[in-house]
Amino acid sequence: MHCKFFEQHKCRSCELMGTPYTQQVADKDNALKSLFENRLPEQWLSPVLSEESGCRNKAKMVVLGAAHQPVLGADVKHGEHVELVSLTHCPLYTGDMKDLLDYLQDWIRTSGIPPYNKVKKKGELKFILLTRADHSGEFMLRFVMRSTDAMPRVEANLARLQAAFPKVKVVSVNLQPVHMARLEGDEEIFLTENNTWSSDSTMCLWSCVRRAFSRPTRKWQQPCMQPHVNG
Repeated sequence: MHCKFFEQHKCRSCELMGTPYTQQVADKDNALKSLFENRLPEQWLSPVLSEESGCRNKAKMVVLGAAHQPVLGADVKHGEHVELVSLTHCPLYTGDMKDLLDYLQDWIRTSGIPPYNKVKKKGELKFILLTRADHSGEFMLRFVMRSTDAMPRVEANLARLQAAFPKVKVVSVNLQPVHMARLEGDEEIFLTENNTWSSDSTMCLWSCVRRAFSRPTRKWQQPCMQPHVNG
């Protein structure tokens, strides 16, 4: 997979980007086998490969910058200088996810929602958590905020967001008031009538709620679930 952010040293989250994907999977498979060296099962299934790009259905974006210029992405240090890098076009996400994240970055600005500043311990919006359903392309969108102070601004501009992206079906505000690297808090406030959302895997559908686990990589849901469905 080609990633300009990795090549430009603006995001190094995918540490093994320089290693071919098939080699990464083979290395991990061999490492796992070594853990069971003396008790290997009779049948060891081959690894299931996903697409190399457009394969994620979840995005967890840090909200940086200021209310007049928010950035969904990462802060990269260059000596004493810190560069805010937008990662809304990360190649791991599907095209419609990129479009929505790009829109949200500007929507935060036009809605006047101040990002949380971890140095000054001020501001409101900490994270954007976005999940996409493969079968329908619908979205669950969660705003992780320090308090409810800016929630009226989210509510006032929600109709505009859903008009631009009608497939955003579930929207909520999660309150995380603690100054620490914690992705979400205990209180969830739903802003839409729907507070659950259907995801899919092979022939199975289930309702996802906040904190529900679903596979972040789309393609290998089907092979993993197929034996259970057929059995």
